[in-house]
Amino acid sequence: MHHAPSQSGNFDDLERQARQAINQFTQGVQSGDVAQKKLIAGLLAIFLGGLGVHKFYLGNTQPGVIMLAATIGGWLLGIIGSFIIVGAVFFLVPFLVGLLGFIEGVIYLTKSDADFQREYVSGKKAWL
Repeated sequence: MHHAPSQSGNFDDLERQARQAINQFTQGVQSGDVAQKKLIAGLLAIFLGGLGVHKFYLGNTQPGVIMLAATIGGWLLGIIGSFIIVGAVFFLVPFLVGLLGFIEGVIYLTKSDADFQREYVSGKKAWL
């Protein structure tokens, strides 16, 4: 019966080691997910930033709608207004919204995974 306590001790060690392995694996998967999410959000912001696609991807619906509406509205007002020379000024709006998206994409990609997670995924930071 001397073997029972040592087997119990071995099981405790195995359980502890298994829990550590699971925790390390879970942290690795989560940080990988954050890195992937950061990359996707950054590329969406750079290439489709004027449409606010990166905002929708990160779950920030209201800022996404604002960017999308500003871009479409700017194009429509620009096209309609281009019949009058002054209306061409409205084309600046989609350009500026696209520039904002580009800048946000660069910011996303230069943040550490932890900062990106804290600010944009968990914190739902809406702008820059």
